[in-house]
Amino acid sequence: MFKVFSLNSISVLVKFVVGFISGKVMAAYIGPHGMGIVGNWRTFFTTLENVATLGSSNGIIKYVSEYKTDTEKLKKFVATTTITLFFWSICISSVLFVFSGTISHYLCNSLDYEPIVKYTSVALPWYIASFVFMTILNGLQKFRLLILLNIASNILVLLLSVWIIMHHKISGAMFSISVVPAIMVCITLFFVWKNLNISLQNFQKIYVFRLLEFLAMSLASMLLLPLVQLYLRTYLVQQQSFEVAGYYEAISRISNYYMLFITTIISVYFFPKLATSTSNNETKTIFQDYFRTIIPVFFVGLVVLYFCRDFVINLLFTASFEPVSNLFLWQEIGDFFKAMSLILGFQFFAKKLTLPFIILEIVSITILLLLSLLFINIYGVKGMVIGYAVHYILYFLLLIIYFKNIIFKK
Repeated sequence: MFKVFSLNSISVLVKFVVGFISGKVMAAYIGPHGMGIVGNWRTFFTTLENVATLGSSNGIIKYVSEYKTDTEKLKKFVATTTITLFFWSICISSVLFVFSGTISHYLCNSLDYEPIVKYTSVALPWYIASFVFMTILNGLQKFRLLILLNIASNILVLLLSVWIIMHHKISGAMFSISVVPAIMVCITLFFVWKNLNISLQNFQKIYVFRLLEFLAMSLASMLLLPLVQLYLRTYLVQQQSFEVAGYYEAISRISNYYMLFITTIISVYFFPKLATSTSNNETKTIFQDYFRTIIPVFFVGLVVLYFCRDFVINLLFTASFEPVSNLFLWQEIGDFFKAMSLILGFQFFAKKLTLPFIILEIVSITILLLLSLLFINIYGVKGMVIGYAVHYILYFLLLIIYFKNIIFKK
């Protein structure tokens, strides 16, 4: 177990270093304007990935874990999942290919990136296949292999990405996000095939319906939010410029770096405890443990980061990103309340509270959309982070109200 957690820590560190290097290279070679375009593309590809996988990650892990001692059921489920998602992703790819020009114009205000959209349509099924195989390994609890593959993937993608960004600038950065990761299918396929023989003969419709049980909950969190974020980014470009959107992409990347540690801590340590807790008192103790140990450290880290923000901007990006300094305060306020909300939000998954989760997500995302549009019209790019902060303050209060019987239980 210690080895697994140690490897996971290394994996997170590698992901952080990869993000740092790729961000620095992008900043140097494509500048704020290019970062704005790439930010739109990254958000679009996240949405595309969520649609193509049908939000099936948790479902795959659950059923692979459940069937791992029953070889026949496992083979049928894996075959059904792989075939279903592969052919579904081909359908998505076809739409992507046909409307490549429209998508390029909408995201980038130019048809220059239409070839990238087409390349992505070709790579998508293989990217999804790699996703499925990695998720299967997770369900089989081959954690050491999974973490090593993630580390190898990040390093390989980094090397290819740096080279292609240096030579092809914005197009290269977009290519590195959506096409380069698909090469991992060759490696993951080898390891999955060693464990299971995927065959059309093992396809069973019943497993498709079992997989779709997770669709509603996943779509609420994994599809609606990226779509709203994509709309807001596009709206910001229309109201301001891609250069200004590039500043927002920069602060988002910085936020993602440190939020990665929070999400990893919750996923690895706190979520399993929430899932196995049997009483409100036990759940309350877990919440208290998180708020007493993790949140104070996180708060101090945010304060230090704020006072070192100019140094961090120059370290991670270039001097042309100095306006990002004005976005730190509201971004960090939002991230602080997001960190406090995450532990409460994971309770929905731990106890399978599907309907309340969907309702709160829709309310939360609607608040984010309306507030961001309001503040963008008043404050420009700063309005994006103000809307983000106010949204998470309100979301945290909603969660406090919903879980009041646990939090305030005597």
